[in-house]
Amino acid sequence: MDAEPEPPEASAAEVAEQQQNRRLTANEFEMMRQFGPRRCTFKLGEKLIVNGPDYAALPNGALVVVEALDHGPPATYTIRFTGEMDKTQQALSGAATGTKDEVRAGVLEKYLRNPNVLTTARNCAGNMGLAQLLNTARQYTVPLFQRKYCWRVAQWQQLWKDIRALAANPSHHMGKLAIYEEPNALVLPTARAEAEAAEADAEYRQFSAFSSARNGMARAVRASQLMVIDGQQRLTTCAVILAALRDVAAELAGRAGGAEALAAAEAMSATVDGLLFHEDQWFAAYRAAVGREGRPPAAGDERASQLLEWLRENLSFLPTHDDRAAYAAAVLPAPLVPGITQRF
Repeated sequence: MDAEPEPPEASAAEVAEQQQNRRLTANEFEMMRQFGPRRCTFKLGEKLIVNGPDYAALPNGALVVVEALDHGPPATYTIRFTGEMDKTQQALSGAATGTKDEVRAGVLEKYLRNPNVLTTARNCAGNMGLAQLLNTARQYTVPLFQRKYCWRVAQWQQLWKDIRALAANPSHHMGKLAIYEEPNALVLPTARAEAEAAEADAEYRQFSAFSSARNGMARAVRASQLMVIDGQQRLTTCAVILAALRDVAAELAGRAGGAEALAAAEAMSATVDGLLFHEDQWFAAYRAAVGREGRPPAAGDERASQLLEWLRENLSFLPTHDDRAAYAAAVLPAPLVPGITQRF
């Protein structure tokens, strides 16, 4: 039986190109993150679904065919509308299908998707700390098809082992998180989101070559919702651990007394609260009222209903409906959460 021939050695030019493709400057990486890969992923003649944000002025859900492609960077396509629409999208919104046989050029790859793929992880993998993750988007949500929280002692112990390992090795990985940005799922910016957007815009100006392309987009990025596709168990547990550390620190500071201990606990509480939820004027007034009364409002109180609405919009991480009440009780400082019996 003849042995399979070995693949030919790459030429010097091919090796150089491969090495160059591995080297990304900060500007190139940022461009890929915002606009998609440097080489086209889809092929000529491939049927795709339009999946872009409102400002792209594209009919979401429309079925298109790739007529031409440009490897860029960034990768762009010339598409032809078929006059048809993805059935799922049509059932949800009934959006326009686009004019049949209309051709558009320069469509970014991130605005297109394969009909059989919800999302991919190409060109977006990276390492990120928990604080950076929670500050990347205004809110992370868990889709309806995800299971409820189900971690138990074995998983908690492994995660705690990973957390302790970070003290000895800051580059230690705690696991993977897969997220998906819904192009049109933007939350109206609060004062805090506006301030964060301004800060993000300022930080972005270091990428001078792309400042004009990026200018003004930080608000949309920082105020967006991201859907957690994989990793919700780990993210939920990390958030609860943060809240527990905050509460224990406050309790220990109260026992020890002293201005220094109390100041340290208050600083930690402010940091953790800033990661777990977005405090606004309403919540500040609610917190003050609970402090004066010494207890949360009763279930029938109007403020209890208002709190549920506030939680939906201002928790940094919003679990499945079945887990939200328990999660809110765990991450908000006691005794701010009344006994919540209904789903929200």
